[in-house]
Amino acid sequence: MILRLILPIATGFVQDQIQQKLKMKNIKPSSKIAIDKRLKELRKEFRANTNKHLIGIMKDLKLI
Repeated sequence: MILRLILPIATGFVQDQIQQKLKMKNIKPSSKIAIDKRLKELRKEFRANTNKHLIGIMKDLKLI
């Protein structure tokens, strides 16, 4: 689930577009609240302030 959220954000997608993509692929949870919650957890885990900061950290660690 992590890469399904982070990679689209890293390439410029917004959360609404990610939600639509997850729904089309029948991946659950796909609600905007679930996406927000997971991103918040990831930012906390990686000590990132924003999604951009999170992506930068993950790229530095070669996770994406």
